Amino acid sequence: MKSEHKKYIEANIGKKPIGQIAKELGLKERKIRKYLESIKVEKPEAGPVEVSTPAGPVRRGGKYIFILLLIIMVTASYANIVTGGVVWDDQTIVVRNDAIKSFDNLAYIFRNEFAEKAKYNGNIYRPIQELSFMVDYFLWGMDATGFHVTNILLQTACAIALFYLIFSISGSAVTAFITAVIFGIHPLNTEAISYISGRSDPLYFLFLLSAFLFYIKSDSANNPARVIIYIISAMLYALSLLARETALVLPLLLLSYEAYMKKDKKINLYKLMPFFIIPVLYGFLRFKFIEFEGVKLRPLGINAIVFTDIKLVFQYLRLILFPFNLHMERRVFLSTTADKEVILASLVIIPVLFLAFRLRNKRKDIFFWILWFVILLLPHMNFIGLNAMFAEHWVYGAAIGIYAIFAIFLKDLMQKGEYEKRLSYICLIGIIVYFVSLTFMRNFDWRNEPSIYSNTLKYGRSPRVLSNLGVYYELNKEYDNAIEVYKEALEISPNTPLYYNNIAVAYLKKGNIKEAVYHWEKSLALDQDQPNIKEALKKYKR
Repeated sequence: MKSEHKKYIEANIGKKPIGQIAKELGLKERKIRKYLESIKVEKPEAGPVEVSTPAGPVRRGGKYIFILLLIIMVTASYANIVTGGVVWDDQTIVVRNDAIKSFDNLAYIFRNEFAEKAKYNGNIYRPIQELSFMVDYFLWGMDATGFHVTNILLQTACAIALFYLIFSISGSAVTAFITAVIFGIHPLNTEAISYISGRSDPLYFLFLLSAFLFYIKSDSANNPARVIIYIISAMLYALSLLARETALVLPLLLLSYEAYMKKDKKINLYKLMPFFIIPVLYGFLRFKFIEFEGVKLRPLGINAIVFTDIKLVFQYLRLILFPFNLHMERRVFLSTTADKEVILASLVIIPVLFLAFRLRNKRKDIFFWILWFVILLLPHMNFIGLNAMFAEHWVYGAAIGIYAIFAIFLKDLMQKGEYEKRLSYICLIGIIVYFVSLTFMRNFDWRNEPSIYSNTLKYGRSPRVLSNLGVYYELNKEYDNAIEVYKEALEISPNTPLYYNNIAVAYLKKGNIKEAVYHWEKSLALDQDQPNIKEALKKYKR
């Protein structure tokens, strides 16, 4: 060992984890520990006390304080949503989904596509999400409070699992806590947590984080425990896939970890192989045993896909850093050429990626978290025909890459001196207070259907949202309000048969049969394949 290495170790032991010192010097942890034993370094009583964990030194009990703080802050952020009701797709996926109302349907939900009994027609397969709703219904009935409590518990569990994962990867409890707390309270996540139907995000992500954590833990375990932990990791990954298909990207995350963050710097292809086989088995189950339409590619040219996605990535980054004006139903305008928005986004994104790639060997941690962001965002890029082009909850897991990079820089700043340390604490506390407040306020938009639809309509008069609001008014016997918003939806989208049918039903309930018949005929003229409307016309047309 070189003399400068010894000096650096003696100067930093107690200030930095042994794992971090080893990484900075390019030495093995075992060699550093052996040197410390040879010089019999005494750790100060007030300093960090190393515990028996591969992640390195941490103050005794410090981890549990961090965990307690995570629980308190996540709970505080979402406390006011427990009194919320069911909104948007909750009516179909939960309220009208008879499959979740009895455990006798357990085999059914694994053999059929998601919310099949409610005729959701989403062309998705998420039996674990339906199973979680089944458990909620068993415990709470159709009381929305119980469903909201489960979502909050899942988000809290995700934050804790993320803390342990980053602690295992980086050896820094500070980095782990900063990342986990920002993830736990970020207002961008309300679309996944405050919305009951958004549960697939925290559910799949909890299994994915746990699978990743057990994968890492299997490295340091001895046989036979190593094999058992590894099998648990693979099983958790399978559950993650059955909760949401976004989990397909886990093998790429594990490969990135093996390449850039693993201590022995050797990629274990044999260990990775089962995690590439599991998605193949999942695909076989999904597309062969169950009748699905399959994956549809979005019918856009390559230029439109690339230019639009560059613009959308920039929008995701903006929402992560400045989470203002959050709302559903975001309008996306295709970019078929390098317009001003695309050029601006490129001027930010491309230099950052280029710099990160150049520094990938010096700052592997930063490069790994950039890969995390890119990999978890891949399933939501527009080469696949999804039900929308942009959604806030699609960056739920990917944004952790940005949170982690911020946490690394903030932790490094804390170690520069007392002034920088105080500045870092002020910055972190300010962000926490601000994000908790924004999340708490955003929850009010998710309380009920009028509030979420009204908030969404402030950012654009979406005919789909207007129609949803009309249905709410109709169910609550506010027929004049329903007819008014249905008319507005028809003005925007005059060739949609559903909207004519909706307004016809509202007129019928109001007692105006003439107007009901007129609008049913308009709907039928646009789409002849509507047997219910044909029956209604036979009954009511004079």
